[in-house]
Amino acid sequence: MYLLFTVKGTIESAVDAMKAGAFDYLTKPFEFALLSRILARAMKVRELSKSEDQCRAAVAELTYEVNKLQNDCDKSSVKELENYELKEQIEALKETVRRYKEMHDTYFFNGGGFDS
Repeated sequence: MYLLFTVKGTIESAVDAMKAGAFDYLTKPFEFALLSRILARAMKVRELSKSEDQCRAAVAELTYEVNKLQNDCDKSSVKELENYELKEQIEALKETVRRYKEMHDTYFFNGGGFDS
């Protein structure tokens, strides 16, 4: 993620920068208050991305455990209950990942409620 500053900004250069992965695009002169809001938004996006990655890792770990239980268990009621509980945890984590993705998109694409 990067931020591009330029003296001679054009629509074409802004589009190229955003396609290349720029978080935002500012032309000089700019107000530092605007830069501060953009940086705060970028930090929030990064935080949300890390949280989403952590949730995805937890989903992967729980999915592995469910698969292991399904392969190893003798279908006893205790194992089925453990399996059910793990599946519920996976679904809850998937929902959390979905919410993080929505928040990430809101902050990244819509400015997180900040006036740009």
